[in-house]
Amino acid sequence: MTKVGIDLGYGYVKVYPRKEKFRASVYPYASRYELEEKRGVVVVDGEAFEVGKARSVELRSKGFHNSPEWKALLYWALRKEEVPVKIVLGLPMSMATREIRERLEKELRGVHTAVIDGEKRELLIKEVKVVPQGIGVLYDYFIEGGLLRERTEENVVVIDVGFYTTDVIVYRHGEILEDRCTSYEIGVGWMMEMIREELKNKYSYPSISVKEAEEYFRRGYFPYEGRKIPVNREEKVQELKDRLIKELRAHEEDLKLADRVLWAGGGSLLLGVDTVSDPEFANARGFFKFASIYFGD
Repeated sequence: MTKVGIDLGYGYVKVYPRKEKFRASVYPYASRYELEEKRGVVVVDGEAFEVGKARSVELRSKGFHNSPEWKALLYWALRKEEVPVKIVLGLPMSMATREIRERLEKELRGVHTAVIDGEKRELLIKEVKVVPQGIGVLYDYFIEGGLLRERTEENVVVIDVGFYTTDVIVYRHGEILEDRCTSYEIGVGWMMEMIREELKNKYSYPSISVKEAEEYFRRGYFPYEGRKIPVNREEKVQELKDRLIKELRAHEEDLKLADRVLWAGGGSLLLGVDTVSDPEFANARGFFKFASIYFGD
């Protein structure tokens, strides 16, 4: 039976072992074209959504988990998998309370009917386990070849730098210290907000989306009156690092006691730190490894 790890965050969705990554963006779809002719469209309960495009509904303000928009992202992540599937699913830590996780597990088990790229699909989710996102990095570190490694007694701190949030997981003496784990509203998207503000204040620039600011950051310039104005990426990254250092002071003791600090998430690639292997997929990869142990055969 197919097992899948899905890291469904605010910025991007990562799927493992397929190693697919797409924007966690979803927008109501309306067009004169028939749905059958449009790729990247998912119909959930009669509502059609474009998935993975630049524009997006702000999911964080819509209850996020189990909304039609959220389901569209999940169904898109599962569109290439053979059913039935068993999934381990990660939610942003701020959303992943025990109550939400247990309710979501109950609601997701069973058959889900959707139209994906014009084709009616029945997605059977046989089993599901929902966990906070950063914990996947721990699973990835401790599980090898379907077995727990001997180093589970190590003290480990996970710093998972995502698009909108940075999650900190503290693992000590064989257990996760929930009262020491937290999520900070700081990530790659914070830099994009700074770029938006700078363009508005310095250049009276028209309003742009966070996704457009991200594109300007990646290519290193933004268009202005027929010219290409450079974006100072090094300065923006340093501002992000300074902000993270300030927030992480609350974990000074945890970091001093750590045998290992695991930097993960796509944002960690910008910081010049020693990251885990393929940090963007560390959570999804860990969820997949955990699925092999948790669900068995």
